Order: sequence, then structure tokens, then C-alpha cells
Amino acid sequence: NKIVSTLPGVAQVGSITDMEDIGQKIRNQLAAQGLREAITYSFIEPSFLKDLPEQEQEAVELINPLSEEQSVLRTLLFPGLLQSLLYNTARKQENIFLFEIGTVFKKNKGASLENNHLGLILSGSWDLNTWHSSGKAVDFYNVKGIAESILRSLKISTKITLKPYVFKMFHPRKSFKMFLDKDELGFIGEAHPDLIKKNDLLSTAYAELDLD
Repeated sequence: NKIVSTLPGVAQVGSITDMEDIGQKIRNQLAAQGLREAITYSFIEPSFLKDLPEQEQEAVELINPLSEEQSVLRTLLFPGLLQSLLYNTARKQENIFLFEIGTVFKKNKGASLENNHLGLILSGSWDLNTWHSSGKAVDFYNVKGIAESILRSLKISTKITLKPYVFKMFHPRKSFKMFLDKDELGFIGEAHPDLIKKNDLLSTAYAELDLD
């Protein structure tokens, strides 16, 4: 008998992937900083796309959508997080600090390419309940500081550099793409005054990072 006796292999059930591990670290850090996690739909209304930057307007369409309001896949987390902010603001909530880690979908040569993104939205007065607070209105630097703290926690030492970015829902002088060396990381900015006025928002800033 030349058959070698071996033990059966054991499947690694429930093992954590690198992305899941990174996501959990980010969740823990942001919760400690006072942000609450939002979970929004991957499906969005096509009309949301027209307000996004041009390169984010080409979305994957669903063949059999449940409704027109959920007929395309999101290309960014921004529409869902903005809707969450508007929902809470309409219910008289103030100082709303939300984040989401989720999948976005891009058209790529007729197929759908998936990426993991992190979205951060702050509205109101940042650090309102901390000992060093001055009750200062949220601004671009608050959300940039959070993004930088996440990179530090992930042991990414490269400094973020900024380049002007045209996004009509952001303040024209406070809207930027973020880069790590030559690699595009995401975008960041303060909400446009027209968006603030139309929706009766407090000072609002946003950032979205590509985690892949």
C-alpha cells in the first residue's frame, strides 16, 4: 500500500480579510472620535448623478430595478451620506457626524468594477463636547484632520497633497482632490453655500477616500 495517510484539510471558516481588518480599525477609530456609522443603499436615483463630477456620472444601470429611485449603482458614497444628513437635519438634529465604509461601482469596459470607499460627513460644531472645544463651526480642516489621522493609524506616513477639484456641490475655493505621492486618494471639500441655504444646513464638510 503506497497511499500516504493524510489528515483532511480544514477550511478556514470566518477568517477576516485584510480589507475587513482595515475597515474594523477605521470603524473603531472614528467611533472613538465621535462619528456614527451610516449604512446607505448601493442603489441610487439617476437624478443624483447630474450633481456629481463628470467622471462619476456614468453609472451601472440595473436590468430590473425595484423602482426608478433605485435604478443605478452608486459611483460614490456621497449621495447616500448627504441624504442621511438631510434626513437628520429635517428632524431638527444638530452636530451630525457620520461615516460609511462601503462599495462603489464604476463602469469598466462594459463590466462593473467595485472599489471600497470611506465617506466622512461633518455638519454643525465639531468637538462640541470635548474639553478643548470652542464650539467652532465645522470646516474643511476638521475633515482633513480626520482623514490624516486614519492614514497615520494605518501606518501610511505619506503626506496628503491637495489639488483644486471642480465639484459643483462644494465651495469653489474649498474643493480638492487628495493625493498620496502620485496616487489619487479621494476628494475633500466644504458644502457649497447654495446647498447649505437650500437645505437649511449648518456648516458642512465632506471627504471620500478610496481604500483599495
